[in-house]
Amino acid sequence: MTQGINLKASVQYTVPAGATVADVLQVFRSPHWVSYMMRYIVPQLKASTPAIKTALDTCPRVQCLATTDSHTDKDNDCVVCMNPNNSDESLVLPCGHIFHEACIGSWLRLRSTCPTCRYQFEKEISGRYAIRCINSALILDNVEPTKEEMLARRIGGQTLMVAVHVTLVQATQYAANEKYPCVLNAAVMRSPVQQSSSLSSAVTGGSSAPHVRRKSSRLASSPPSSATTKRVKQ
Repeated sequence: MTQGINLKASVQYTVPAGATVADVLQVFRSPHWVSYMMRYIVPQLKASTPAIKTALDTCPRVQCLATTDSHTDKDNDCVVCMNPNNSDESLVLPCGHIFHEACIGSWLRLRSTCPTCRYQFEKEISGRYAIRCINSALILDNVEPTKEEMLARRIGGQTLMVAVHVTLVQATQYAANEKYPCVLNAAVMRSPVQQSSSLSSAVTGGSSAPHVRRKSSRLASSPPSSATTKRVKQ
């Protein structure tokens, strides 16, 4: 059973009027931000439902022979790739439907049901999970030369993108109403588009391309904080 889940999301965040970059980083380190992120975490967690890795271990292999009956051939098609099941690399699921082994294997790494009848396999992700860590990075196009100037920059009223990485851990060993520590990290990152543009102009600006070393896009950060969160049920 999976012991941890990592989720990534790009979130649009409207900065309160008059706020600075430092104010936004402080929000990212608050319990309010955890509550705000729940609207993104829960749908992604529900969508992350691959079948267990051993789901196909007991499924028998079969060889489907091609026929001259177009209707019969259509019934024998693998509905994942829409090609005939006319090789010995096909599997019969417990529900009776037949698929190419590679096709159904790829399908069940993302979902936990039969593509035809929605027969439910055991899920790789199940049980109760707690948010262990939220790393939030505010994406800015233009950056100031120093950390102090960056943190003092006023960005109130703007709608900006935030790159969020959430780590969840299984919490089945805890009581249902227990709270869990959650580490909150906040940082500022330069827009990848601006990085690419700057790198391109530096390389092509002269007759001979200088050596360019890409620096880390993490420009400013605040110390990690902690909060408590209740469980997320999958």
